[in-house]
Formats: sequence, structure tokens, C-alpha cells
Amino acid sequence: MEFTADAGRVEDALRAYTPRGLVLGLVVPAALTALPFALLRGVPTLASPFALPRADYGTLWALVLAHPITGIQVRDALRARDERRFRRAFAVQSQVQLLWLLLLAWEVGPHLPLVSMGALFGMMIGWAFQDALLSHGDRWVRAQYVIAFALFNAGLLVRDAIGGAGLRYAFSVDVRYAASFLAAQVILLGLTQTLIVTVGDLLAARERDRQARDALVVEKQRLAVEHRLLRRVAGILAGGVSAGQLTHDIASPVTVLHLRAELLLGAVDTPSSLDHAEVREHAFEMRRAAEVLRRMSDATMETIRSGGEIRPVDASTLIREATTLAERMIRAHERESLPVDAQVEDGRVQVSPLHAHALANLMVNGALHQDATVKLQLRGAVEDGWYCLRVRDHGLVESERPQRLASLRGSLSLLHDAAPGDRSRSYRGYGMGLQLARTLVLASGGMFDFEEPDAGRGVIAVMRLPLEGREVTFATTDPPPAA
Repeated sequence: MEFTADAGRVEDALRAYTPRGLVLGLVVPAALTALPFALLRGVPTLASPFALPRADYGTLWALVLAHPITGIQVRDALRARDERRFRRAFAVQSQVQLLWLLLLAWEVGPHLPLVSMGALFGMMIGWAFQDALLSHGDRWVRAQYVIAFALFNAGLLVRDAIGGAGLRYAFSVDVRYAASFLAAQVILLGLTQTLIVTVGDLLAARERDRQARDALVVEKQRLAVEHRLLRRVAGILAGGVSAGQLTHDIASPVTVLHLRAELLLGAVDTPSSLDHAEVREHAFEMRRAAEVLRRMSDATMETIRSGGEIRPVDASTLIREATTLAERMIRAHERESLPVDAQVEDGRVQVSPLHAHALANLMVNGALHQDATVKLQLRGAVEDGWYCLRVRDHGLVESERPQRLASLRGSLSLLHDAAPGDRSRSYRGYGMGLQLARTLVLASGGMFDFEEPDAGRGVIAVMRLPLEGREVTFATTDPPPAA
């Protein structure tokens, strides 16, 4: 990636080229150049052996004066977002700074070795770290250090050869000093390259992590919006899964009301056509159909008001509310009470306001398939991070159970031929109980299915509800049928 294409890196680099930064870029090198020589000339014992050639002294100050000039060129190239111009200007500036520092350390080193080496290592490592932060370890930045070290050593050898002073670089100062300075350069070159590569890799990794975090934040926000929308949609659909299904379910009780009303009206015109028992049966069917319509209306309105909002409640509270509703609903079927054998564990589940209604429908459906004197079994327990509610009736004999289970599972599909609105003599009901329970359980991130008991008569309806603290995800399919 080109340096000038990254707006953040350009802005960071421009902070070093403000008017204040350019002034410091001249003042600091000038002070560091003048101070050592002023100190050395003030010490008589050092003044005699210290004799810096005028050419070297002039070169140092020329490099000092070049600092702000090259800095301005880099700044203008950055502002223009000109990559080629920027790289040329940066290369010139890097060579000016690095050659000045190497020459200053070389000339001061024989007289102030600790100061010389400290300044050389400190400033060069600092520059390398700053370059690594800006360039993220780009190769063209690393190359500037290799070029500067090579130019410095080559320049000294060429100067000595042209000046006729022999190999001053190796012999006229001190052989051991020359060797140690060369070794220091090798070490420093290795350190700067390692630093730039390491910091660059760390910055690149941090940038990848930042992008990944940003992507996760965006994805989390998107999922949160979808979550809210799904809850709203799930709440609206909970009363009937879809407009087509709701219409299908309404059609059955409406048809019953219409046909029975026609028969009763015919009986008014010809009183001898129906006896008292038949009139009572028709009236009972009409009342039952009207109760179904009322329940569907209440469930739909409550669902729309609640929006499918999910909240944590105690499992015992949910079961108590469901039992109260079931006892009230069973009276529409001319039963005195709803005997229930309930054994439930403590636990807090995440449910919507209509889950009690759904559980009550399962209890009533189960009760209608068995003898009125037999207790309906209700079991609640924590299993593998879920709260499982099992409602078992004792109606079907074992020989009829496989066919009945297939019919029940198929009835949960809108595309199945035996949709829940179909009534038969063997199955009294309009199907709202199963559809409402299934839709609400799936909408809250739970699961709904049927099981066979280990022994005896009946079928078990299973609701798996998420416990408090478990992340709620919306299922799109039911679990596979039990083997």
C-alpha cells in the first residue's frame, strides 16, 4: 500500500513538519554540532590533539542547514499526496540526517567516546522507531539506513584517497577506535533493521485486529437490529405463523358456527326436526367454536402488544400461570377440572408473555386425549443448558402411536396435507394449541418436538426453553424427529 494513500499515516507524518517542528529540526542539530567542539576547545589538554579538518567541519554544518530544507520538501510532497515526490524527498532527508549523525559521532568519538556513542545509538534508534510507526515496516524506509551507512564509509575512504592523507579512516586516528566504530555501525544497522521490521509487524497485526474488531462491532450492531426485528415479527406471527395459516385456522370454527346456526334456524322453522339432545350438541359446538375464535383474537392482540418481548421468569411462575389458564380453558369442554401431576425443578427461563398461554394449550390438548379422571403429567427439569418441559397424556395406545406422532409432526408444517385446521373424529380440536406453542418456542430460541414414553399409553410434547443468561438465537427449523 502506498504511504500517501493512507490518510491516517499522512496526518501522523505531517505533525512532525509543522513550523515548530522545522525550526527544531534546525536548532537541535546545530546545538549538537556546536556544543561538543566548544567544550573540547575549552579544555587545554584536549585542544591540542583535537584538530577537525575544515572540510569535515564545513560538511557537518552543511548537513545541519539541509535539515529544514529537506523537511519542507517532504512536507509539501505529503500535502500534495504525491507518492513519487514524497519518496524522493524522504530519501534525501533521511540521508542528510543519518550522514550528519554518523559524521558527528565519528569526529567527536576519539575525544568524547561515551557521549559520541550514546548520541549515535540513542538518536538513530529513536529515528528508526519513529519511521517504523509511520511506515509500518515498509522496505523502502529500511533501505535508507543501509544506504546511509554505506555512503558514510565510502565517503570517508574516497575523501582520504583524494586528499592524499592516506587511509586516515583506518590509521590516522586509532586502529582500535576505527575498528570499534565500524563494529558499532554493524550492530546499529542490525538493531535499526530489526526494530523497523518488528514494530512494523506489530503495527500491521494491530491494524488487522482493529479492522476485525470494527467488523465485529458492525456485525454485532446488524445482528442486534435483526434480533429486534425478529422479535417483533415473531410476536406478530405467534398467533398464527402466517396470514394464510391464521385464515386457515379461523375457517374451521367459523364454518362450524355457520353450519350449526343454520341447523338451529331450521329447527326453529320446523320444531320437530331436532330433539333436545341434538339442539344441545349444536349449541355446545357453537360455544366451543366461539371460544376458539375468542382465544385466537386474544392471543393475536396480546402478541402484537408485547411484540414478542422475551424476559426471564421463574419456571414455577410460568407453570402456575399456564395451569390457571388451562383450568379456565378446560371448562369450555364441559370438564370440572384439570387434574395435573406436576414435578418441576427450580430454574429461570427466557420466555415471552404468551408462553404460559402456549403451555396451557398443550396441557388442554393432552387432557382432551385421555380420560377425564387420569392426571396429566407435567415434568420440568434443567437439561444441558435448557429447561425442558414435558407434557404427557395417557390417551393413545401403543399400536396407534407411530401414526399419530407422524401426524402431529406433519401438522406443524404449513405445507402438510394434514394441517392443524383439519378436524377428525379421532382428533377433536382446531390445531391452534400446537401451532401457537411451536411458534412461540421457536421465536424465543427454544425447540419443540414430540417424544414417545418409555412405556404405557400416550404422547409427550416437549418444550425446550433457554435458561436465563443463555444467548437467545432464533431457530428456523425444528429438531429432527426422535428415532
